[in-house]
Amino acid sequence: MSPAPPVGRTYDIVVYGASSFVGRLVCKYLAKNARSAKWAAAGRSKEKIAGVLKELGIDSQPILVADSNDEAALADVAKETKVVITLVGPYALYGSKLVKVCAENGTHYLDLTGETPWTAKMIQSEHRKALVGRAIIVHSCGFDSIPSDLGAFLAVKYLREKVGAEVKVGKVRSSFKVKDTMSGGTFASALDLLEMPRNVLSELSSNPYILSPLPGRQRLENKWAARLPSGWGAVFVMAPHNGQIVRRSWGLLESTAKSARDFTYGPNFSYDEYIGVGNPVLAFFVSLVFVVGAVVLKLLPPLRWIAKRVGPKSGDGPSKQMLENGYFNSETFAWSEDGKHCARVTQRGKGSPGYQLTATMISECALSIIHEYGRLPVLAKEGGPLTTATAFGSVLHERLERTGEYSFDFDMLDEGSSKKGR
Repeated sequence: MSPAPPVGRTYDIVVYGASSFVGRLVCKYLAKNARSAKWAAAGRSKEKIAGVLKELGIDSQPILVADSNDEAALADVAKETKVVITLVGPYALYGSKLVKVCAENGTHYLDLTGETPWTAKMIQSEHRKALVGRAIIVHSCGFDSIPSDLGAFLAVKYLREKVGAEVKVGKVRSSFKVKDTMSGGTFASALDLLEMPRNVLSELSSNPYILSPLPGRQRLENKWAARLPSGWGAVFVMAPHNGQIVRRSWGLLESTAKSARDFTYGPNFSYDEYIGVGNPVLAFFVSLVFVVGAVVLKLLPPLRWIAKRVGPKSGDGPSKQMLENGYFNSETFAWSEDGKHCARVTQRGKGSPGYQLTATMISECALSIIHEYGRLPVLAKEGGPLTTATAFGSVLHERLERTGEYSFDFDMLDEGSSKKGR
């Protein structure tokens, strides 16, 4: 198997932000599961990283030093490796220069951002440079937003395999059940989003295609109690960003299809997702609490100030028990446009979704590039700002399933069940 480009680099993977909580988990995962890959740990403090690696029992690993504001040092790191995994957020504050130097040097880049405006900014500013160097730039490679993006991709794919490639896809909906501690990075990103001007928030809440290269036909549902085939859905804190990522995948596939044989989701595709609950009353109550909480935090800056000081911090993590006993279950439903057929993809993850599983997900994205570049979709070979579905597709599905932490089930619902949630 030929090596993944760029060739002639010292390392296959560099973990930037290795001393963070998720950084530790990524280093631990690579030490155990990527023994044939050459990787290094990186960050702004050599001593701190060395201490973390020693705690993990992998203190012989190379260490690179670069501050997130030092573009020259970041460029030196990018030139040394094929893939950068960065865990240093909030990315709007600490991530832009690293994306820039990776795009300029043809270095593949992966992060965990849930920051939609910053993601849009990076796509716009680094698109052309990444294409020239064929650098794969993929944002949101953890629980934000792999289960959503990969779930939609696999559900549409399965629907077409079972019904026929000519079937017209309509709505796709996901439902999540999660046991986890909110990560400090996700919490910080949410508060930063609330501090944005109202016109920016208004566009985010009204335009489903901010990240997509094409506008589509979807209008956001904003349902407080959504009927789904297996229950009810309430407003989900991760849905706004995850939905934008999924619709970017739709737009990338739709805009680059060269013939009717090319795989796309179809022009009438739409996507929304929810937190799964048992009944409509609970769904409405959960949604009410979330919406009122967000409005209060937006209108009262002192409460945001307090929340920043008492809430989870970037770099913090859950207990060992939560790391091991956390989980997520998701169901993604893809309906044909006429409503007669519905495919379901069920995903199950064992371990804290925002930490343990996220470390597995982003590591496997990197290993997909290093070990299976030849099998990646055509868009990955061309480079540019992509998504996990369009860059990795079925390769990532297969790799995640082999980890033993992740499982997928596929089935078709009967017509009576499929009518629920249409």
